[in-house]
Amino acid sequence: MRQLILLIALLPVIGFSQIDFKHISLEEGKALAKKENKPLFVDVFATWCGPCKQMANTTFKDPEIVKYYNDHFICLKVDGEKEDGPKVMQEYEISAYPTLLYFNPDGTTANKYVGGMDVGTMKRLGIKTAEPDKDPATIAGKKYHHSKKKKEDLVALISALNESGADSLNFYAEMYYKQYPKLDLSKDFDFLIFEKAENDFQSEIAKKFVENYKSYDPARTNYKLISLLLAENANAKKTQNFDNCEKAIRLYFPILQELGLAQLPDMEELIAQWKTEMEAY
Repeated sequence: MRQLILLIALLPVIGFSQIDFKHISLEEGKALAKKENKPLFVDVFATWCGPCKQMANTTFKDPEIVKYYNDHFICLKVDGEKEDGPKVMQEYEISAYPTLLYFNPDGTTANKYVGGMDVGTMKRLGIKTAEPDKDPATIAGKKYHHSKKKKEDLVALISALNESGADSLNFYAEMYYKQYPKLDLSKDFDFLIFEKAENDFQSEIAKKFVENYKSYDPARTNYKLISLLLAENANAKKTQNFDNCEKAIRLYFPILQELGLAQLPDMEELIAQWKTEMEAY
């Protein structure tokens, strides 16, 4: 009975174990990180922010995350609307909550992530900042750059960057596409390259993609069609020619409507709106 009572007494402690966030200013946090020679993790949040609350109740309480971040980081919470929060928002160009900032022990910025973060992503970014030699993307990058830049090393690097959600993924995907433009979209890696590196809806690979769109994952198809439309919208503004953008909209909208994964505006209204935006650009 006594053991049972002790276990019950421990439940709140176990259930509410979380990251040891300091409630001090960012400058104080940087000073403490430098003193202890640890990187600094900063959660920039707002009290009304739904994703912030969700992270606080899930990711920030994951036992593996709690242990890793408490062991390897100085952790800090900054309310973006109170005390030095507005200054932090301005200095680091933060416009959405939550925004997660990572600093090296010397105070330089290591990484920045916008939006709610799942456990896997938070673990990868933590390792990338605190122990870069153990980060798969860093290891793959070193191997690629110190080797003869073989195709298989580039494939390994892109795969690791995709897994870690790194900002440099598009750069290396475009590099791969320029060197190896013949893609087989039935292969997951080739489809990833197509997703990240091809923005011309009139290219041969894009035409084949549309012809065979039912062969691919609907969510990925939906995402790529929208990204191609946005690329044509940007190109129309740049060239002040709306013809190709309108062609892309009329070509892709029936497919997007069939997929039904996103709430779409009326096609004619979108054409008129984007054309007006182009003319005013």
